Amino acid sequence: SGLEQDERVRTARRVRVQSLPVRALLSVAPVTICEPRFSRVCVAYRPRGGARVHVRMFKDVPMADLELCYPNKKAALNATEALKAVATLLVGLVAALAAAYGSLARAEGGGG
Repeated sequence: SGLEQDERVRTARRVRVQSLPVRALLSVAPVTICEPRFSRVCVAYRPRGGARVHVRMFKDVPMADLELCYPNKKAALNATEALKAVATLLVGLVAALAAAYGSLARAEGGGG
């Protein structure tokens, strides 16, 4: 019985936004999405050809991002994610420019 209880504590189910029902996403009430995290992660490694041991500490690391703490690990975006990021950046830039132009036009029109 004690072993089963330990297993329940150690296992976690990752909830993805895609798996939430549509009514939960469209509701006015906030939806809390919990992801398991490591409160502290200590990585000790020796670089190739090096004599010293390097120790790095991280706090509040999500389980999904644990591998990013490893040395020589590079974070990369696939083409779709990069395109989404660039599109978001462009839309934000256009919105900021439109807001600045609109406030400039109102300031010039109101003073004359």
